[in-house]
Amino acid sequence: MESSNAHVTVTASSGAAVVLTIDGALDAVSSSAAGESLREAVDSLPPPSLVVVDLSTVGFFAAAGVHLLAEVANACTRRGLRMRLVVAPESVVARVVRIARLDDLPTYPTLADALHN
Repeated sequence: MESSNAHVTVTASSGAAVVLTIDGALDAVSSSAAGESLREAVDSLPPPSLVVVDLSTVGFFAAAGVHLLAEVANACTRRGLRMRLVVAPESVVARVVRIARLDDLPTYPTLADALHN
C-alpha cells in the first residue's frame, strides 16, 4: 500500500496560540514525521498557550494518527497548555475521533471557531 505524506504547517495566531495544520494522510510513516513538528511546537510554548490541531484536510487517519494526537494531548496537559482540534463534521476523521474517544478533546468544525471559543 502506497503512503501519502502528511504535511504539517505551523503558524502563530493572535494571542498565545499556535495552529498546526495537518494536510494529507496520517498513517504509520507520515505520523512519525508529523509528530516531530507537533512535539517541537508544543515544547516551545509557555503555559497557558492554546494549541490548535487542524485536521480538516486530512483524508486518511490511521491508528498511528490517533496515537500521535493522544501523545500530543498528554504533552499539552503536562505542560499546562490547552489543546483543540478542528475536524470537518461527518468526515472520516470525525468518525475516527469519536471511535477512538478523542472527542474528549474540544473539537470544532472550523479554525475560526477553535480560535475564538
